[in-house]
Amino acid sequence: MTAAAYAKDLLCRISLNRIEAEKRIGEILSDVKEQITDMSQNITKIVRKQLDQELQAILDWITPTDYASQQNDLIKSRQPGTGEWLINSEEFQNWIAKKRQILFCPGIPGAGKTIATSIAVSYLHAKFQESHDIGIAYLYLNFRRQSEQEPIHILSSILRQLSQMGSKVHDGVKELYKEHKPKKEGNQPTSRIPPTPPSLDEIVKTLNKIIESYSRTYIIIDALDECTDSNLHRTTLMFEIFGLQTRLGVNLFFTSRPVPYIKEDFESRECSTLEIRATDEDMRQYLNSNMSQLPAFIFQSPGLEDRIKSSIIEASKGMLHLDSLRDKISVWQVEDALQRLPKGLDAYGQAYNGAMERIRSQKRGFCELANRVLFWITCSTRPLSTLELQHALAVVNDSSALNPRNVPEIGLMVSVCGGLVAVDEHSDIIRLVHYTVQEYFERTCDTWFPTAQADIAKTCITYLSFNIFKASANPTDEVSEAESHSDILYDYAACNWGHHVRISSDPDVNLLAVAFLESEASASTWKQAMQIYKENSMRYDQEFQNNVGLHIAAYFGLIDPMEALLEKHDPDSQVAKWSPIHWASLEGHDAAVNLLLKNDANPNGWDREYSPLHLAVRNDHTAVVRLLLEGAANPGYQNLDNYFKHASKTGNVDMAKLLFRWCGPNDCYLLHIAARNGHEAMVQLLLDEGFGLESRDEEGDTPLQDAAANGHEAVVKLLLQKGANLDIKNKNGDTPLLMAVENSHEAVTKLLLEKSANKGAEASSLDKLLIIAAENGDCQIVELLLESGAKPNPEEPGADATALYSAAKEGHIEIVKLLLDWDANPRYILKRRLEPKTALHGAAEGGDGAVMRLLLQSGATLGDINDWGKALNLAAVHGYKSVVELLLEEGIDLNCKRDDRSQGTPLLSAAKGGNEEIVKLLLEKGADLKDYDTDGPTPLAQAADGGYKAVVKLLLEHSADPDAGRVKDLRPLAAAAQNGHGAVVRLLLEGGAKLKPSERYGPYDEDLLSWASDRRYGAVVKLLLDKGAELESKQNNGWFTRTPLHYAVHIGYEAMVDQFLKKGANFDAEDGAGRTPLHCAIGRGFDRVVRLLLDAGANFDAEDDDGRTPLHCAIERGFDRVRKGMQQ
Repeated sequence: MTAAAYAKDLLCRISLNRIEAEKRIGEILSDVKEQITDMSQNITKIVRKQLDQELQAILDWITPTDYASQQNDLIKSRQPGTGEWLINSEEFQNWIAKKRQILFCPGIPGAGKTIATSIAVSYLHAKFQESHDIGIAYLYLNFRRQSEQEPIHILSSILRQLSQMGSKVHDGVKELYKEHKPKKEGNQPTSRIPPTPPSLDEIVKTLNKIIESYSRTYIIIDALDECTDSNLHRTTLMFEIFGLQTRLGVNLFFTSRPVPYIKEDFESRECSTLEIRATDEDMRQYLNSNMSQLPAFIFQSPGLEDRIKSSIIEASKGMLHLDSLRDKISVWQVEDALQRLPKGLDAYGQAYNGAMERIRSQKRGFCELANRVLFWITCSTRPLSTLELQHALAVVNDSSALNPRNVPEIGLMVSVCGGLVAVDEHSDIIRLVHYTVQEYFERTCDTWFPTAQADIAKTCITYLSFNIFKASANPTDEVSEAESHSDILYDYAACNWGHHVRISSDPDVNLLAVAFLESEASASTWKQAMQIYKENSMRYDQEFQNNVGLHIAAYFGLIDPMEALLEKHDPDSQVAKWSPIHWASLEGHDAAVNLLLKNDANPNGWDREYSPLHLAVRNDHTAVVRLLLEGAANPGYQNLDNYFKHASKTGNVDMAKLLFRWCGPNDCYLLHIAARNGHEAMVQLLLDEGFGLESRDEEGDTPLQDAAANGHEAVVKLLLQKGANLDIKNKNGDTPLLMAVENSHEAVTKLLLEKSANKGAEASSLDKLLIIAAENGDCQIVELLLESGAKPNPEEPGADATALYSAAKEGHIEIVKLLLDWDANPRYILKRRLEPKTALHGAAEGGDGAVMRLLLQSGATLGDINDWGKALNLAAVHGYKSVVELLLEEGIDLNCKRDDRSQGTPLLSAAKGGNEEIVKLLLEKGADLKDYDTDGPTPLAQAADGGYKAVVKLLLEHSADPDAGRVKDLRPLAAAAQNGHGAVVRLLLEGGAKLKPSERYGPYDEDLLSWASDRRYGAVVKLLLDKGAELESKQNNGWFTRTPLHYAVHIGYEAMVDQFLKKGANFDAEDGAGRTPLHCAIGRGFDRVVRLLLDAGANFDAEDDDGRTPLHCAIERGFDRVRKGMQQ
């Protein structure tokens, strides 16, 4: 790009007679330089924008669903001070502190579960904002967003959140994205072909990779009850989520209404339960913020404001009673209304009835608008943006275009709805103000909105039939600014019109649907609708036929329209190898499948990868599976085991029974899969079918071991009742009891211990389990084991571990107390890697001063083992201040050596770890700064090497010698400079450190200035130059010999080159091959550096050892125009 610039710069230095020509060339070069500068800046912006777009493209490929805006809206609506009871609760704090924890938070409607969730999320983000190894993901489930709440979509959302690492994406996601990008074939462009979507298994595997990279991961899910289980969506989701918890120690937080089947699921697991409730204090905070909505006379009546607050708090445990007081005109009316406030949950129904009566009492136009706003919000399949709803309300049936003058204003739409509707500011979603309003309209929808589904269906079909969409094969393509307003509702209408037709069952709507399905417009809407099925992205990207009406009807399950279309169309017509029965099977429309089979549709289809039976099994549509098998569908024995595996994994007993009726599985691991996932009924079925109780998988585990390792108490109990071997071991020698203890499953451990007690469990095995439980921090399991006969003290001396040592090292103080209560010996000496240690050593190594004090109070003594120098050093290097203070209080020498072979002292260790507080403590206590070998490591050298500015400053203030000591054979200044620690270099130079030109570093025998230049340490270079570093120093390394300026030119560091030139560096200095910096700059293509060197007077005639000048270098790089110009 800048070849001409180099050559012309050189030409203008050639001795020619025509000075004016040189002048013109210089002017041209000046213009070129400015253009290049602008171009470079623009390219930088473009590259940055492209990177941002690539990042967003990857995230949106995983899933476009993002809950951040909802989180912002919720936190913004939170009343200050509310929800603190949740954060301060023991259950919540324990959940945060320990790995592999589950916190289940049930609550009645209106209790504030979603706000509580947002508070928990906000607290986690604030607590761990500086911790880059903590993963946090959260979801707000909503029954009206079922298309976004299938397991693959929810797990994709978790993946999206956990994969974001600042401005980057986790490498595992990048690799997955790359695998799914279309491969280029020949000259065919791939930019317009979307990447294929990842499968559920790929998402789970990638999640595993990402979570393994975090030290702790928190997943928060609000409103679990709003995830439907009609297709085993919730069951599959919970299987995958709990799998992450079991395998990787993920912490899980759930809220839900107290639905019995959900409560029972959590009660069968080891989890903490904390009820979400609207506390009186939270209610009072809310009322304090909203009393201003009431008439002014209320605040002029003494005591009335307080009576209103007390009455509402006592009556409703809700927040909408204020609305019933807004129209009161006197104190008596307010007091009378307070007396008649409904109590408890009935308050909601009465309050909303009253709100609807007030809405119906408005003028007709306002009433009709409110009615349409409310039924669209209530009955739409997903939340609508304000623009989407505005356009929906503006559609006039049987029209051919949207009239922008008919679009209602948002303010009016909200105001006519009597306080029942709100707009989320960040997400721009229009919604009902509270979950209880949604529940109310679900119960009363037929009363208030009897024709809602039919009205929505007509609006959607009318919208999709607009002329503007007939003219474009893809309405999402770019359109003119004048037309852009017309496609706002297109996505919703295209994806959902058929659902509203099916639910409405209105004959007129069905006729309208048939006419639409036979029109050309239906094909383009079909393409748009199919984009919700990412696994079929390549199907909808292929060329579409117009005759897809029957496929669309089957996809939506529209029986009456299908009957009409079957009179004219082949039931086996194909689009991309899929026939209508594929789509009906995928969606689980058994009536549609039955209709197609009665019309002789082929139950097997032509797609080898996705048969109708495969789609029905994978999506748990049992009724459809039954119809297909009865209709002679071929299960395909290569897929049969996969069908059974899926049923076992999800616990779909009905599906399994049905498959058993038609064929038998070959896979002997089905019982293991069912046991591993905790499906008791499935385990019972498989046992009844003759699967082996003691069968083993590849790891040698039996079903009992699988169930125990995953904490499924009910399955463990069933298998034991059937006679499963309690003492069986796998290939690693692990028993079911050991696997339960290792994975912190208290209930299963208790059950197995009871069974073991009946058989007389070996005490030695219990002792080993006690150590594992103590190390894991499972206090209840430790207590169970002690009560079952485990001994806290080994019978023989010199064991390599004890429960007390393990608990002390991990800082589990409650377990330490428990073990001491059971007479654990705090002075027991064990041997760890042949070194004698006590529990005190464990606490010191773990950095827990409180545990050490407890042990000392319980009889432990430092005198049992004299080698405390190593412990003090370890505490110092790791920053365990409380341990250092305690050991010093107990009289340990603060200048003690780590061991006989090392010069390590606590001060040296603390400096190496950059622990300023401990360095300060040791210096104040009198630590010796001079008792070190001047050619060995010193505290200052260690701190300088690590770049610990505060520690270096502290040591220099205490008169540390700035030139004494070495780290990696480097003195303090060299150690700091070679690591680019500019601030430390400055401190050392100001503290008297001397430059030593004779010292050389690295494999190329470089001086310090050359080393810093080569590694782009600009700040260090400037400091060294200001201090008078040798500009022309060269290493003695043959042809590789260079000056510092050569290094700066070689990396194209313009500002650094400028510094060297201003300091007087020789711009014609030669390297080992006779090349000047100008040779190097041209050879590397750094046009700005070339300009600097030429402006400084660099010789363009200089020859290297091969006789080449800089001009030769330019010509060799292909600058033909330069050669031609010289010839002319």
